[in-house]
Amino acid sequence: MKKTLSVILALVMSFLMIPVSVLAADVGSVPSEYTPSPSALPVSTVDEFEAMGNGNEYYLTNNIDFGGKKYTTYIAEKADFRLDGCGFSIKNFSFEGTLIAMYKEPLSGTSVKNLVIGSVDSPINVSGNSNLGCMYTQIVQPTVVENVKIFTNISTTGNAGAIAPYVSISAECVIKNCEVNGSVTGKDAGGLFGHIKRATKAFVLDGCTNNAGVTGAEAGGIVGYLRTPLNITNCVNNGTIVTNGNYAGGILGGFGFTSDLSLNFIGCSNYGSVVGNKTGKIGSDYSKDINIDGGVGGILGASNTFVYEYSTKINIDKCMNYGTITTNGLSAGAIMGKGVAAKDGYASHIIIKNCGNIGTVNYGDIVTPVGSLVSAVSTEQTSSIIISNCFNAGLSNSPKALAGVYNLNGEPSKSDASVSDLYYLLGNFTEVANTLNVKVRNSVACTDEQFASGEVAFSLGNAFGQKLKVDSYPVANGPVVVQVDGEYVNINTISAGADGSAMPYIQETEAVAGKQSVRFVIAVDSDNIDSAATVEMTIVFKKTGEQDILYTLENGNVKLFKSVVADSVVYMGDNGVVLLGAAVDGVVASEWDSTSIVLTVKDESGAAISELCVSATYIK
Repeated sequence: MKKTLSVILALVMSFLMIPVSVLAADVGSVPSEYTPSPSALPVSTVDEFEAMGNGNEYYLTNNIDFGGKKYTTYIAEKADFRLDGCGFSIKNFSFEGTLIAMYKEPLSGTSVKNLVIGSVDSPINVSGNSNLGCMYTQIVQPTVVENVKIFTNISTTGNAGAIAPYVSISAECVIKNCEVNGSVTGKDAGGLFGHIKRATKAFVLDGCTNNAGVTGAEAGGIVGYLRTPLNITNCVNNGTIVTNGNYAGGILGGFGFTSDLSLNFIGCSNYGSVVGNKTGKIGSDYSKDINIDGGVGGILGASNTFVYEYSTKINIDKCMNYGTITTNGLSAGAIMGKGVAAKDGYASHIIIKNCGNIGTVNYGDIVTPVGSLVSAVSTEQTSSIIISNCFNAGLSNSPKALAGVYNLNGEPSKSDASVSDLYYLLGNFTEVANTLNVKVRNSVACTDEQFASGEVAFSLGNAFGQKLKVDSYPVANGPVVVQVDGEYVNINTISAGADGSAMPYIQETEAVAGKQSVRFVIAVDSDNIDSAATVEMTIVFKKTGEQDILYTLENGNVKLFKSVVADSVVYMGDNGVVLLGAAVDGVVASEWDSTSIVLTVKDESGAAISELCVSATYIK
């Protein structure tokens, strides 16, 4: 019963918690009931597609096959329209030439959404010289690209990116929920963008995925090279990233600021291999035997040397690396390849927190020391590298592999390099860090068994979760792990009562303006409710040392599920189990730290037939 029951609980909670708008199965698709704007003009043929412009709004009525048409110039030089693809595709065309893509650039206000460009069997081939893209050759005015899937093969000696090889914009630009497949090869090469020269805080780059193989001197799964402040959030790379130059990263290849700027990576993950083929400059001195000119990393590759003359801040939070990182002399790290130094009068700050690594960090032909989370340049200058609340379960073939940071010798009085609360795999790393310059606090070598048990996920707090007996290591946004009677368990596996008649699954949302919603599902033997006229659920929110707060939910607010239908499959509980679901909205987040539940089943007269009490089922 328990296995089937856990499936049902997960399904019911997903229906209780997930907004309908995000249930679309695939990037580029739309829900079956989706309708375009009533003011949009229909487009159903190649001729109509080529004629779009004049600031009008359009929508596709069907898939459009271009019949193998080869363009030697743009479909139109200026993209001046708003297009809703309505989940349809355009395919079977290609480009060959100089400075070419579907459009040279979008004009202000242009948007493309809900569209598939190309297909698995017929990707859009783009080849030639100079900067090449699939959608645009440059973005210099405000535009929106949202829920767009691209299949493309781009090959050039210039910059390359599926959405655009070049971006320089000082106004709002939104790139959201996009996906790239195929291959991208160029100088500054990225799955979405090759080179971003200028952007603002209004530049949104969120929820995008790269599945394409990317090769370049500066190569990144999302962006190849960056010279501007930027926030990159919730992006994923699955493609193989290769540099024959100095920089490669699963999310960003390299960057080089020309002023005091900041760079933020939040909630990003890399699953692809990241490879640095260039032989580094290796010295005989242990303190100077990594290449300070470049680097390869799961999230971020490296900084250009001219960053040295500016103050920079890099924040990497809630990011994960699962891919293999391979270096042949370049600095290497699972999260960041090479850090940032700053000369006197300036300062650089690298903050890596709530991050994890499961991937391997290896050297190639040259025995290279690696900081398995980050390799850092010299701290002789005013700079800081702070690593906190992270785990490293990855492996390395380097005899000089350090679990946290490999830091070149310098003058500690000018720098602040530290590693704290790092949990790493026992036996694979000789040290957490080069302790000559790096302060180490509460760094713990852990066995595979400790990782699998949930102990590490519990120790890391809310930053990670773990589905016990399924996940071998902590995972971002995984099920919460709590400790009960000395054992680590998920909250949805805690049963109450000797007969196991009530098994709660409880989930809380993030607080907004101090308030949150708490959702409940309880599995109950149907014998307890078959003869019931009403079902009442009393939720008690408890806070240590303070008065309990009670919410009573009566029949209309308690949902009964005898079965759940998902993907055309009917899931039913074994042995007469049914599910009761309920939600309490507007709970003041600061007023509780645990809950208990009393489920009362009443007959037609209002008399209680039975009570099921579940005590302290969830602890925040």
